[in-house]
This record gives sequence, structure tokens and C-alpha cells, in this order.
Amino acid sequence: MVFSLDLFIIAGIFAAFVALSYTLGRGRTVAMYLSLYIGLLLFSYFPYTNPLTAYASTPVERTFILAAILLTLSALAYLAIKDSIDNFSVGFGEWIDAAALGAIGTGLTLVVLHHTLPFNTIHRFPGNIANLFTFENAFFWWLLGYLAALFVLLRR
Repeated sequence: MVFSLDLFIIAGIFAAFVALSYTLGRGRTVAMYLSLYIGLLLFSYFPYTNPLTAYASTPVERTFILAAILLTLSALAYLAIKDSIDNFSVGFGEWIDAAALGAIGTGLTLVVLHHTLPFNTIHRFPGNIANLFTFENAFFWWLLGYLAALFVLLRR
């Protein structure tokens, strides 16, 4: 097996989400992921995307501006829902939960990068990784699958 840059990118995203999940706890991590769903909804109807990206001189700058808009909308949603979801979560500290939440976060990140943001202007994943996310109606099914996994983890 050849270790490629893609493997290191995915492993780095996974490690970051595991550490974040272990630090924040199960309830706040689930709130963070659910706020991304709300942020995606708000982002899809955000009326100022074109005027804000008009200032970008390169496609990479446009991608970063779009990512900043999405993260800002998701952060606002997180501030609104974090306390209500955290009340449903009891203790946390198991690495298995952190690893499961890390896998969900990694998958959500890759799905959002492939379907919402023009990430291919920064890095193009090879065909075998891109094919996982680009089949017809993939975005809906990936988001639904991760939402179901979050529900199961939150209710454990």
C-alpha cells in the first residue's frame, strides 16, 4: 500500500475530530455536527454569496470565502443549539465514542468538501475517493447516514 497525500489528509482530519470529540464531549460534538446541517441549509439560501465571492481574484480565494461563510453560519447555529443538546448527554470519556464521532466528522467534512464547496480548486482527491461521494443523490444519502449515526450515538 502506498501512503499518499490523500491518506494523510484524511488521517489528519480524523485525528483532529477525534481529539475535538474527546475534548468537547459527546453532547457538544453532536451539537457541532448538527449545527453543520443547519449551516448547510442556511448556506444554500444565503443571498450574499455572489457579492462576497466577487472580491476573490482566484478560485482558491473563492473557496476560502465560501468556507468562511459556511463556518460562520454553522457557528451561529451551534451557539443557538449547543445547550439544548448538551442536556441530553451524560458523561463522556470513552475513546470508542470519540473515534466514532471522529469518523462521522471526517465523513461529513469530505461530503461537504465534495458537494458544497469547490474544494477541487485546492486539492483533487483521486477517483476512488471521489467516486464514493459523487454518485447521483449521494449528498442526501451521506447526510442521512451520518444523521442516523449521530442519533444512535446521542441516544446510547
